[in-house]
Amino acid sequence: MSAGQTTPPDGLTGERVRGVLVVRMPAGSDLTAEEAPVVRAALEAHAAGEDELVFDLGDVRFVDSSGIGTIVGVSRTLDRAGGQLRLARPSRETSAAFELVRLHRLLEIHPTVEDAVDHATGSPS
Repeated sequence: MSAGQTTPPDGLTGERVRGVLVVRMPAGSDLTAEEAPVVRAALEAHAAGEDELVFDLGDVRFVDSSGIGTIVGVSRTLDRAGGQLRLARPSRETSAAFELVRLHRLLEIHPTVEDAVDHATGSPS
């Protein structure tokens, strides 16, 4: 594991990219009712004290309504603390679900982690 990277017991990993914390789920993960409570607790733990958090969804296979609720809840927690959650690399299916519930109107959704970090830092790499 590289310096600046953490792996909590839930399997999510966090790594700083140009000063912004990027959190990833393990490859092949789903974000459903079964995983949502653990993922929410882990994301909120990662978000503590952060102004910006990027949630990299590139390795997530499927997100259901509970998963979307988790994302919205973490976003609201960060927002109340003056921070912001940004999503990166959702699959085509996940993006379609986000559009269906209009999540793209609430959160910034970026095609790459680098793009999300650029927006978080206010400067291109």
